[in-house]
Amino acid sequence: MIQVGQNYQQSNRCDQELFTVLALDAKGLPNRQLTPENAAALLADAAQGVNAKLAAMDASWTQH
Repeated sequence: MIQVGQNYQQSNRCDQELFTVLALDAKGLPNRQLTPENAAALLADAAQGVNAKLAAMDASWTQH
């Protein structure tokens, strides 16, 4: 049972690494070259997208 848990953890680490590389590459940051400035820009973009979705939801609620 312990071996199964360890295998699962290792698999999750590999998956996380893969998704990190894919996500950074999609944002134009190859080879995991994430600087603090890049991280701040990515977070700002994500926050802007979330704020836009929340505003749209709010507008939808006020129309009903």
